[in-house]
Amino acid sequence: MSVGLVIVSHSAKLAEGVVELAREMGGEAVAIEPAGGMADPPGAMGTDAMVVMEAIEKVASPDGVLVLMDLGSAVMSAEMAVEMAGDDVRTVLLADAGPELAVCDSETCRWHIEQATGIPSVHPVELLHRAYGLS
Repeated sequence: MSVGLVIVSHSAKLAEGVVELAREMGGEAVAIEPAGGMADPPGAMGTDAMVVMEAIEKVASPDGVLVLMDLGSAVMSAEMAVEMAGDDVRTVLLADAGPELAVCDSETCRWHIEQATGIPSVHPVELLHRAYGLS
């Protein structure tokens, strides 16, 4: 299974940093693309549906694409990008997880996050489980 990942953020630097870290851990073969910032002017703070759509097309595979967004208009831009990409690309958005969700693979860290902030925290595998509608 090879699901592509798209990281949508208002900050181009943040999206690129997440991709850099993922590639460092998973290697260059990881199908992940940043979709941060605006197309015009390049890299300006914000989200752009065309930038997201181009990233989706780069990582598209028969197994689909998982789109992770930071907040607010990133969800709207991602939804528009999925519509523009059409039915040829199987895409899952994690918009229903909500912006008030922390993802961490350490049980101790999840417990600390929940105790300190009151924000629900889940394991990354659970997040993928939800994305595919298996929960």
